[in-house]
Parts: sequence; C-alpha cells; structure tokens
Amino acid sequence: MNKIFMTGFMGRDPEIITSGELQIAKFPLAVDSGFGDKKKVNWLNCVTFGKSAEIIEQYFFKGSPITIEGHVETGSYEKKDGTKVYTTDFIIDHWEFAMKDKNAQTKTRDGSERGDAYEEEESLPI
Repeated sequence: MNKIFMTGFMGRDPEIITSGELQIAKFPLAVDSGFGDKKKVNWLNCVTFGKSAEIIEQYFFKGSPITIEGHVETGSYEKKDGTKVYTTDFIIDHWEFAMKDKNAQTKTRDGSERGDAYEEEESLPI
C-alpha cells in the first residue's frame, strides 16, 4: 500500500505550472520528526493537480499549515551534464486546512479574509 498522511508547513509559496488547461502546484512541506535534541525537519516535495492546485495557489503561502493525504512517486531525469538525478515526490490526493486556532481568520493571496464558515469544509479532493 502506498499511502501517506502528514501535517506540516509550506516551505514557500506554491509554484504553479500550467500544462494545457491543467494547473499543477508544487511546494516543499516542512514536517517535524522526533522531539527534544532529536527533533529535525524533513523537507518533502509535494505536488497536486487541477482544482486542488488552483485552490492551494489562492489560499496557501509560505508558512501555511496544511494536512495532506496522498502517495509517493519516485522518478529520475538526466541533467545537461549527464548526471542522473533521482526524485521523490509526494502526490496529494486530498488535503485539509490545518489551523492552529479554530477562530483564526485566514488571509487569501489577494489580502481578503475568510471566516470560519469556509474553514469548516473537511477536505477538497483533486
């Protein structure tokens, strides 16, 4: 079974790529592991497609908390100098807003605020 569930913080604003009519959002996700002196941050490359990518572009930015459900895909490509690069991507199938404070207002990219009514949506599939 290839299934992951993680909660973390976006490491930067999502990078949006358009392929035909399909939007693709890519971003690094910072996920903590361990505790105390053993605590470390793992940086995971996340990718989502379609409507999910459009919504993530509008409502998420560097530092936003997010919970994701998805699967892992590995791949490789060759650089111009002939070096082979191996990749690991976490493909998002579903996601949820991961709010610290239930009563917090969330700002959108355009600066407007969303209230609690929108935040009650459980998850949005791709």
